Parts: sequence; C-alpha cells; structure tokens
Amino acid sequence: MTEPKDHLMRTSYTFRKLHDEHHQHETRLNELESRATLTLAEDVEEKHLKKRKLYLKDRMTEIVRVYEQTGHLPDEARAEGAAAGGTGATP
Repeated sequence: MTEPKDHLMRTSYTFRKLHDEHHQHETRLNELESRATLTLAEDVEEKHLKKRKLYLKDRMTEIVRVYEQTGHLPDEARAEGAAAGGTGATP
C-alpha cells in the first residue's frame, strides 16, 4: 500500500502546491545558511522563510492526518484544488 503522502502528491493539487513551496523555501534557506554573514534584508528573509516553511509543514501534516482518518481530503483542500482547475479530491 502506498504511503498517504505519496498518494496525496499524486492526487491532490493543494498538497503538491504546499509541498513544492515548502521545497522552494528549504532550498533558499540552505543557500542563505551556507553564507558566512547575511545582510539585514537576508536575515529578515530567512526568518520569514522559516516561519512560512513551518506553516506549510503544519498544513501538509493536517491534510495527511485528515486523509488518514477519513480517506478524504479536508474540505478546504478540496475547494482549493477545484478552484485551481484540479479535482482536489482523491479518486
């Protein structure tokens, strides 16, 4: 049986969107953290990215939790997926 995250990556536009943004922030944070020093703007960006990344992780965790308990996406994730042109629902 496939893992819930793998299934959601294949079937949920919303989950993929959250995951992709999380990955983009992780990549940028790695770039910033590899520098010896940061400018003030980069320091502010780093703090913002860390907060946003945590928010995205929390949202993905909630979607997985609801999916594991019910076998369906949360209503909010279904609505976002439908608005984006996808089904947003699991098949």
